[in-house]
Amino acid sequence: MIPHNFNNQGGGGRGRGRGQPNQGINWDTVATVAAGAAALGGTIYLANRYFNSGENEPQTTSASTAQAERPSSSSNFGFLDPRRLLFWENVEQLQNEEVACIKQTLAAGGQMESGAQLAQPESLVRKFRHPYNKFDEWFENLLKDSLKIDRHDKIIYEATFKELLDTLIPAMKRADPLFNFLYREHRPAGSTWENLRICNQDEFDVNVLLFPPDVQADVKVVDLNSGHIGVVLPRGFTAVKTASVVKKCKVENDLTAERQVSHITKKLKQWLDVDGFIMRSEVLKWMTSVVDTALNEIENKQWENLRRVARSWSGPAITINVTMNNGKTLSVDLVPALEFSLKLLPEKIRATVNKHPSKGGVERKWYAIPKGSKNSSDEEWRTSLYEIERDLMSGKTHVKPSIRIMKKLRDTMEWKGLSSYYIKTMFMWMMQSCDLEGKGLGQMIMKALEILEEHMREGRIKYYWDDSLNLLDNVDNPIFFRNVSNCIKHILKKFQRSLEDDSVDPMVYFGCRKSLRYFPECGMDRSNSWPVGQEDRIPQENTADESCHIS
Repeated sequence: MIPHNFNNQGGGGRGRGRGQPNQGINWDTVATVAAGAAALGGTIYLANRYFNSGENEPQTTSASTAQAERPSSSSNFGFLDPRRLLFWENVEQLQNEEVACIKQTLAAGGQMESGAQLAQPESLVRKFRHPYNKFDEWFENLLKDSLKIDRHDKIIYEATFKELLDTLIPAMKRADPLFNFLYREHRPAGSTWENLRICNQDEFDVNVLLFPPDVQADVKVVDLNSGHIGVVLPRGFTAVKTASVVKKCKVENDLTAERQVSHITKKLKQWLDVDGFIMRSEVLKWMTSVVDTALNEIENKQWENLRRVARSWSGPAITINVTMNNGKTLSVDLVPALEFSLKLLPEKIRATVNKHPSKGGVERKWYAIPKGSKNSSDEEWRTSLYEIERDLMSGKTHVKPSIRIMKKLRDTMEWKGLSSYYIKTMFMWMMQSCDLEGKGLGQMIMKALEILEEHMREGRIKYYWDDSLNLLDNVDNPIFFRNVSNCIKHILKKFQRSLEDDSVDPMVYFGCRKSLRYFPECGMDRSNSWPVGQEDRIPQENTADESCHIS
């Protein structure tokens, strides 16, 4: 900056004119003249460099080259370095490139590369940021705190689960020759295996796989439509050969093997109706008796982690209820699953499966589980492709976390008619019909709420592998559907209001607060948690169903 204190011009001369002796040199005047001369010389120099820059220095057209033209901190010219003129000539292009970079970063979920910084004003970032990204941090905190799985408890639960099955399965094989012959292996399934649990891992689903290949040779699968099949064994069943029993069951002599073949064939025929269809109720009854016999055998076992073991029956599963030495409990659902190759899958379902190629070239299997449609006959089994479903969701950003968040909402709001599989199916359809690439958690959850509201309003969630099956047919509760639909509409309005009003907190419906990360328990403490104001209460139909009511 050039000094411009013009009020002192001639001040020294006037003083000397009054006869003041020996005042010396007026340094203010000297400084003013010197500064003016320096400014003039600098301007001429810069102009000369500027107009000759085209001859000596190539014009830069990219952000990287322009950045390279910036002087170092040790430059003799500092801010007046003429090379900066080249940079400012390209400033508009640089800004456009940075805007494009911001768009790309936000589209990828708003995460910057390691150590990267964008020196753009916050207003510019907000311009390209989706409003629902405001909710990302709220849901991330929910996942980190309220939905966090305790690692120590997980180790104990898994050790107890392993100890139980390592003892129970061999006992079941000893208890019944048919189980020993049909058993192939047991595989984990359900939320724990798919990393979709939202609380302690105290529930385990296990598919007990039956039907070795030599039995499948005589099996016929009949498409009963809507994702269900029938399994037919010919009445003159000849798949059980003595040699097979000797090899599979490791019997000591042919006489014992023949007796086992007779027992196995007799038991198998008890499963069949008059047309040769396997009746799921008979299979469940048989499996339950095998489990009971095995539990009686191991009743006096000295367990390492277990204190007490009991059995119950729920739907298509035989449930083993375990009390551990530390007083905590876990449950294991054993589901008899008939294993088949893809070539036996109904054509419509197989066509859908073929749209999703196998990862790693692994041979795929599918399973028939003892669950029918509403008012179905005993011969009807549900197709299960849970391993393919796991592969379908693998590597999809925010899909599994979003499923866990929606399950948390369901549990907080006590929507007991909305199973975990229904929620997972909804997200599989979302992956097919919606562009989820680069979407943050906020956008994912808002989209999921909108779609779930539509499903509840229509009372329909289609089975992913056969869209002619409505999974909600088994619920058959129109009042429940309407209440959940109204509830979700209310929650969506709360989220919309929270975009402009920071006092609105829609996270109460997920059992937490947006401003607090710590949440002591998996379930919402309705007694002394956070009071829910009258505006948070959701209108209900005048019925006994209060599935959407926060109190």
